[in-house]
Order: sequence, then C-alpha cells, then structure tokens
Amino acid sequence: SLRLGPKTPSGPLGALEVLQLAKQPDWSVQAPSDSVSPKQTQELTSAASSRSNMHGIGEASIDAHLVNEVEQELEDEEDEEEERKRQRAAAKKEQSELSNTLSRKSKISKNSKKSFWKPVWIINSPLFELGYAMCIMLHAVLMAAELQYRAMDVGYKVSYPHFTQTSHQAYPALEHVFNISEWIFGVLFLIEAILKLMAL
Repeated sequence: SLRLGPKTPSGPLGALEVLQLAKQPDWSVQAPSDSVSPKQTQELTSAASSRSNMHGIGEASIDAHLVNEVEQELEDEEDEEEERKRQRAAAKKEQSELSNTLSRKSKISKNSKKSFWKPVWIINSPLFELGYAMCIMLHAVLMAAELQYRAMDVGYKVSYPHFTQTSHQAYPALEHVFNISEWIFGVLFLIEAILKLMAL
C-alpha cells in the first residue's frame, strides 16, 4: 500500500483521492521506491500534472477577471470624468448667459431712467414706435394721393381721354392740404431723428 503521511488511507489511491490529499497543507509523501509500482507512479504523475494544469487555468481565469474589473473601473472613471466636464461646461455656459442677461438688464435699467438729455425711455416706449409706424403709413398714402393729383396735370397737357381739367381746377383745396401735410410729417420725422440721436 502507498503511504502519504499519517492521514493517508491504506490501499491504492485514485486520482480524486490524490487531489483531495494535495489540498491539505501538511501532507508529505513517505514511500520507499521499491514499494511503488510503475502504474501507481504514472497515476501520481498524471494527477499532479492535472492539478497543476487546473491550478494554472484557475489563476489565468482569476487574472483575466481582475483585468476585466480594472478595465471596467477605469472606463467608469473616464465616463464620470467626462460627465463632470460636461456638467462644468454647461454650468459655465449657463453662468455666462446669466451674467450677460443681468448685464443687459442693468444697462437697460440704467438707460431707462428718465432724463431730458437722454430720452431713452421715450424711444423704448411701445407707444412711440406705434405712433411713428402709423405716421409712416399715413405719409405713404399721402404720397400716393399727391402723385395721382399731380398726374392730372400731365394727362390734361397730353390731352389724355377723360382729363379735361387741371388738378387745381378739379380739386382747388387739395394743393394746400398736401403742402400742410408735408410740413407736418416733415416736422414729426425731424423730432424722431432728434430724439434718437439724443438717446445714443
């Protein structure tokens, strides 16, 4: 029988028993060379080689698992760093937009203070813009009517059909209306230009 230390059972050993005994930390082989058969030596050698192969495969799998874990942790850290950078960039952009908005509001509030020499509050008023928009439209209508009025004289001079009178003969008061309206709109537009220049 083969003796592998004090805890080794008597009788021939199988491969499973050799592996179980190999896991014990305090086993030792005490067998004379003349009591071990070639078959048992071959079994022990194959068992030891299979155990070493299994141990190597286990270590390789553990190392691969550790490498995968480390790589995953590095990827997670890189993702977190990129996310932090994006958050910082978004915060900076938001802060810049907020500061620009506050700066514009402060400038508007500073310029909107009522002052005789800085009539910004008049220029920024919606009524001012609406009033001068109406003036521009009325002046355009007046210019079209005046053009038609002056065209009556041209038609009378060239003897165009249905033009039997001059504009003054047909509408004697309209010439004064057009002249007065031109002066009124001219003064209004001059006031607008002066106010906008003063608000600069």
